[in-house]
Amino acid sequence: MAMLQMNEAEAAETREMLKAVIKPLERQIAAVDLGRRDFRQFLKHRRALVDDWLKQLEKSTNLEMTDEDAKEGVAMLKDAIVPLERSIAATDLGHRDYREFLKKRRSLVDVLLKRLEK
Repeated sequence: MAMLQMNEAEAAETREMLKAVIKPLERQIAAVDLGRRDFRQFLKHRRALVDDWLKQLEKSTNLEMTDEDAKEGVAMLKDAIVPLERSIAATDLGHRDYREFLKKRRSLVDVLLKRLEK
């Protein structure tokens, strides 16, 4: 069993990040061909994991998870790095606030990764 402890600000930002993942996951699940049942189940498992974490973060600032779910969390966070980096690079300096928002998200991903990998 793994426990991820966060302060209030980190928990709030993590909730927002998790909420932002729901629609893309739903679209991916809907777009996957039924012949690719294993991949579809993989995506549904990730969706269920996101739901579970959101429920936990609504009640407290701690996430309890199995070691397997912690590994899945690490994989999801690592999957988020490249799109975040691309978004940061593509955002021009005229949109400084949005760029800073993306950089904060990126640093939160790093913090959560370090804690989960322990």
